[in-house]
Amino acid sequence: MPDLFLEVVRDGLYDEIELMKDAVVDAALGTVHRIDVPETLVLPAGAGDYRFSLVAGRANRRPMPVDFHLESTAFPLEADAPVRLRLTYRYGVDNGYELSVLANEPGAPFSEVQGAWVSSGRPSTGDQGDAPSLLTESPSPAALSRRSGDVTDSLNRADRHLRRLLSGYERDPERSAFALCHQLRWLRNQLLDFACIGDPMALVDGATEADFSQSLADLARGTIVAAGIEDRTARWLSEESLALLCAMDASESPWAVGTVRRTLEDHDQVLIAGPGLPNAIATLHRRSPDGDWMDELWQSVLTAIEPYENPQLYGEAVRAVGRAVWRVDGFLSDFAHRHSDFVPRALHIVESSLRSTLRRAALAVDSDSDVELFGGHVRGFQASCELMLGLLALRGTEAGEMLAVGSPRMLRIAKAIRRADSLIVKAGKEVRSALGLDVPAAEKKGLERVSDLAFVLNSYLTGAAGLSMIRIESFADDE
Repeated sequence: MPDLFLEVVRDGLYDEIELMKDAVVDAALGTVHRIDVPETLVLPAGAGDYRFSLVAGRANRRPMPVDFHLESTAFPLEADAPVRLRLTYRYGVDNGYELSVLANEPGAPFSEVQGAWVSSGRPSTGDQGDAPSLLTESPSPAALSRRSGDVTDSLNRADRHLRRLLSGYERDPERSAFALCHQLRWLRNQLLDFACIGDPMALVDGATEADFSQSLADLARGTIVAAGIEDRTARWLSEESLALLCAMDASESPWAVGTVRRTLEDHDQVLIAGPGLPNAIATLHRRSPDGDWMDELWQSVLTAIEPYENPQLYGEAVRAVGRAVWRVDGFLSDFAHRHSDFVPRALHIVESSLRSTLRRAALAVDSDSDVELFGGHVRGFQASCELMLGLLALRGTEAGEMLAVGSPRMLRIAKAIRRADSLIVKAGKEVRSALGLDVPAAEKKGLERVSDLAFVLNSYLTGAAGLSMIRIESFADDE
C-alpha cells in the first residue's frame, strides 16, 4: 500500500503525521482495513473548518493535489480539541479511503467526524492575486560618490592581496584564495553600481590597473596558478577573475567578453563550463541591459541542457536570471514578452529544482542514508524560491495567467516549498535569501522556524492572510 501522511505544523515547522506506512493488506474485494493513527492531532479553536494537505511516497515524499477537509456543525470550537485519526480502507472499492477524527476527551462537542478528500485549489475568479513589487531602484549618485573611496581602496588591497598570493607569501594559500574570491565578487558588484556615475577605475593609478587586469586575465586563462590551493578554489578564482574583467573597462576586458561569447556558441563547452559563466553573463547584461546576454544564457544553458548535465552551472544560471528579475528595471516584463514560453519554462525549472531538493533533503535526514546536504543544494533552493517570487510580479498581466493565486499548480509548488524548507532546517542548514524580508513575528506565530523566504513565498502562492504586513525591502547583490 502507498505510504500516506498529512501535513501539519509541529515545533514551529511544517511537518507530517503518518497515516499509513509499510502497510500490506489482503487483496480480497471489499475487505475492510482500519488503522488507528497513534499520534494526537490538535484542532485549534475558532476555525469554521480544517484542511490538511495529503503527502504520499517513501523517502521522496511528494505533495498530492488532494486535501483532507473537515467540517462539522460542532465547528467553530470554543477551545483547542485533541483528536485521534482513524484511516479506513476498503479494498477494490472506488473512493476506498476514509479518514475520521475521534475526540480524545469525553466533554468534546463531537465524538467522531468523517472528513472528505477534496482537490487542492480554489475556483478561478479571474483575480490573479497579490503581486510582489520588484526592487529595481539603483543606488543614488550621491550615495555612490560617498562610497567611491572604499571601492578604490578595496581594489588596491585586492591587487596587493593577489600579488602576495601569486608570489607565495601567504601562510595559508587556500584560505587566502577563498577570501580573495569574495573580495573580487564584492568589487564586481560595486563597479557595476558605479557604472551609472562614472568609472572608479579612473581613480586608480594606471600602472596598477594594467598590472591588476593582466593578473586577472592570467588567472582567468589558467596560465598562472597560485601554489597551495585546491583545484576547486583555483577554478572559482579563475571564474571570479573573468567576471570582474567583464565589469572593468580594462585592456583585457575585450578578451574576457570574447571568451564568454565563444563559450556560449559551443554547446560542448557549455556542458563543461563552470558556474562562474552565468555570473560573467549577468555582469555583461548589467553593463548593457539592452544587450542580448541574458537571452543567450536562457537559450544556451537553461533551455539547451538538462540540470543533471551540469548541475552547478544550471543552478547558477537560475540564480542569475532570478537576480535580473529583481534588480534590472523592466527585465521581467520585457523578457516574458520576447520569450513566449518564459513563464511555463521558468515554472518547469522551479518545479524540477524543488523535486531535486526534496529528494536530496529527504535522504539527508534519513538515519539509514549517508547522503549529505551541502551549501550548494541550499543555495539552489533559495535561487528557485527567489525566481518564483519574482515571477509572481507578472500577476495582473497576460503573462501571469498561469500564476493565479490558489490555483492547483501554485498550491502544489507551495506544498513542495514548505516541505523542502522543513527538511533543510531538520538537516541543520539555514535558508537565507538575497532579499531583505520584513515579516512581523505575529504573522509567523506557530511557524517561527520556517524561513522568511519560504513563509513569504507560500503566502503569495496560497493567498494567505497577512500579506499586507509583509515587506520586501532590499536585494543584496553581493550576498
